Amino acid sequence: MKISAVTRRGAGKTASDDRILIGSRVLCEEEFSAEFPSLCPIGIADGVGGNAGGDIAAHFVCERLSDCAPEPDAVTAVNDSLIALSRKTTGKEKMASTFSGVFPVTEGAARLLHIGNTRVYAIQGGYLKQLTADMTAYNYFMSLGRTEDAEKCSRSEITACFGGGTISLFKPRFTELQPCPVLITSDGVHDFVDIDALEQIISTAESDIEACHGIISASLKRGSEDDISVLIARI
Repeated sequence: MKISAVTRRGAGKTASDDRILIGSRVLCEEEFSAEFPSLCPIGIADGVGGNAGGDIAAHFVCERLSDCAPEPDAVTAVNDSLIALSRKTTGKEKMASTFSGVFPVTEGAARLLHIGNTRVYAIQGGYLKQLTADMTAYNYFMSLGRTEDAEKCSRSEITACFGGGTISLFKPRFTELQPCPVLITSDGVHDFVDIDALEQIISTAESDIEACHGIISASLKRGSEDDISVLIARI
């Protein structure tokens, strides 16, 4: 298993709300490239920027998930712990984070965990297949055919996350999958770089770490001022 990842702080921000999980390691404003003998937990957490303490929430979620079975009860316990922590942290009672990642289950089998609007794509040759659906107000209204409401709302407004001060926002999705190469991104990437451009960058880069940097550069050129995180894993 080869993993390459880059995470960068957004323009004008004093701290990044993005975290990348690789095994037991949590990356913040770093780059990483290494090989592992087998599948380890990988993913991206994006602290909710509208809620104080997003950086704390993202780091907390990654640390807890690094040693967590990808099962509903275990993941629920992570959420409960984050809410308990937030209630003890003055001014950060609603701190929250999204998360999308892949976890080993048994040899030859993996499980995808998704909540919020971070994304996981399968890399299929020179093409990408999005494996997650953004849990956003925009997608919710569009699913109901309420196009006008969808166009009026913020596309980054999420409807599900870890934390947020209430269990009503905790709506994780688990998907069984065969291990395959994946691309994982935060919304600082995919809100600005479409799937065609992502495919072009990955297919023409000489290495995955070069592709990660290429995706970061493309996001910046297209106006992203958010934190930007990219992970490519050849599973």
